[in-house]
Amino acid sequence: MLHTFDHGAALAHYEQSIARIEARFGASHPSLAGLHSSAAGELCQLGRYAAAITRAEQAIALSNLAGNYDEIFDEAQRVLARARARVFP
Repeated sequence: MLHTFDHGAALAHYEQSIARIEARFGASHPSLAGLHSSAAGELCQLGRYAAAITRAEQAIALSNLAGNYDEIFDEAQRVLARARARVFP
């Protein structure tokens, strides 16, 4: 049996988490990279590619700032490429 996944609810969760961390630690806190990357993935699933590009770029910038080039960085790069392919065919 296939289970449906609510991408809108997941996006809302990521956005709430981002807002909480930004309020407490500032918008350049390195832990935001993963949340921005995840939010970008959900935005792609919802067909909001321009917004996904912005979030993926934020994730990459925060990863660069922290010097972290791990799976979060790699995933953000993949999401960015997928979103750009849809916006700029």
